[in-house]
Amino acid sequence: MKALAPAAGRQVLDQRHRHRRRRAVHPELSWSNFLQYDDEANEYGINSRWRWIQGPGHQVFVVFSERLDRVNHVVSPALEGVAVKVQYTLQL
Repeated sequence: MKALAPAAGRQVLDQRHRHRRRRAVHPELSWSNFLQYDDEANEYGINSRWRWIQGPGHQVFVVFSERLDRVNHVVSPALEGVAVKVQYTLQL
């Protein structure tokens, strides 16, 4: 939580609720999820990441991210994306 500027003589708090879950499907494959709710922006954030370790210095990440806005008790998608990252270490 972070304190915001006082409003009408009182302190307002920006509350963010977070939940993180990790699971190792296999020693070389893991899946982690992160869920966050921001009450000031009234939105949810979801991040899901698969990590595959092919060998030392060789990894592949697939990340899915989504932001959901909550307006009048209705949750609707606002932004989503998928990213793929390949990490390969060269030894010269």
